Amino acid sequence: MDLMTASHSGKPSTTSPWPRSPCRSAPGCAQPEFGEPAPTRQATELATAALLGILREMLGPKWEPLSLCFTHRAPASLDAHRAVLGTRLQFGHEFTGLVFYATELDVANTAPDPPLRPYADQLRKALGAPPAATVTGQVTQLVEMLLLVGRCSTHQVAWTLGVTQRTLHRQLAAEGPSFSAIVHGTREALAERYLAADRYSQTEVSELLGFTALSAFSRWFRHRFGVSPTEWRTAARRPAGG
Repeated sequence: MDLMTASHSGKPSTTSPWPRSPCRSAPGCAQPEFGEPAPTRQATELATAALLGILREMLGPKWEPLSLCFTHRAPASLDAHRAVLGTRLQFGHEFTGLVFYATELDVANTAPDPPLRPYADQLRKALGAPPAATVTGQVTQLVEMLLLVGRCSTHQVAWTLGVTQRTLHRQLAAEGPSFSAIVHGTREALAERYLAADRYSQTEVSELLGFTALSAFSRWFRHRFGVSPTEWRTAARRPAGG
């Protein structure tokens, strides 16, 4: 069984922790997925270390990613991190995860357990094919992309999906969330990601989220999170228990 088969879906997807890359020889990334935003950097690092351990179980104990990235800043001492995670660490990155060549998805599991293969096959069949894409999921992906270019609107999303705005609203209503709720939810998730990375100024974060002015972003952020972007970023940088 190779890594791609082990992911059960048979191909990279947005819900799978396996890399997504347009070129099989180009670097992809594996990112830990959290049901809720990770409350501490320790939780993020533990999840990433667990993901690294899973990949080493399948690719061999000496396997190393091209890089191992975290959005938060580096700690004062890297001794413990290097002992567990290796030396290819990057902090203040735009995402948290492991970067490695997409061709490694086809590498066979180095430690297969033949007696468990029938059970793995049964589990894969029981899981079935990945669920069909929902309108909500499609809109969420489009919103994330369109925010970056300042063109996030129901008109643009509907045009991209090939439907009228009225049809778009009706389809979303049938599934639950409104277009406004999707935009706010997407902005919240992206705001946490960007503010956690030191590489972005607040003005840049504001622009990435589609706001025309920093003041508008600051008002929106305080309304959604109860604190200012500066206060949130300061708290995120503060060591646990500090």
